[in-house]
Amino acid sequence: ELVGPKTKGMTGSALTLTLMGAELALAKGLMDAGAYEKAIEGFSRSFNLAAENIERCVSWCGEHPEMAQAPHMIVVADGMALPAALEGALKVLETLYVPVFAYEFEEYLHGVNNTLNPQSWMIHLIPEGENRGRFLALSDFAEEQGGHNFIISSGTPTTRAGELNLAASGNELTLPFEMLLPFHAISALISQIKGINCDKPQFKDFAQRLHTKA
Repeated sequence: ELVGPKTKGMTGSALTLTLMGAELALAKGLMDAGAYEKAIEGFSRSFNLAAENIERCVSWCGEHPEMAQAPHMIVVADGMALPAALEGALKVLETLYVPVFAYEFEEYLHGVNNTLNPQSWMIHLIPEGENRGRFLALSDFAEEQGGHNFIISSGTPTTRAGELNLAASGNELTLPFEMLLPFHAISALISQIKGINCDKPQFKDFAQRLHTKA
């Protein structure tokens, strides 16, 4: 993380709570030893893939500097990818200084879809899973409306334009941590293209006047 607002505190807390939950489930008999070992192995695989995924994220941002022109963004996700969408949207908002909204897939389909137009900027988080076909249908439909569409996928590539495909552990518990990496890259690299120094506050006296920091 090269810019001021950091996600490592939230990420560390979420990881700690996830591992604590697995330990508790094992101790209480809610998770058998085999499932527990698979979860731990999944985290190990995910961490080993992180460096490769970061390189992919950096290359993807380099291929799409037009993201710096976005007046707003909408991120759509579901399942275990949704936590990454929520935190990622906040991080991009904090660093690119534009409104960024995160919506659960079904929520987006029932009303928010009416905002689609040639000025739309969307990021679709599409991991493997039974809902992938519907996600791709939404991405294709949004593309037909002439907007700017990007896909962050894991597992099998979707082969759509604007796609960033991530290597995944195959365990859904690691998905939020994998899907969050692209938003770090957007914040660090696209903010530079926009000429934003995220190490300096946008408003110097905001924290003092609103008492947001001790």
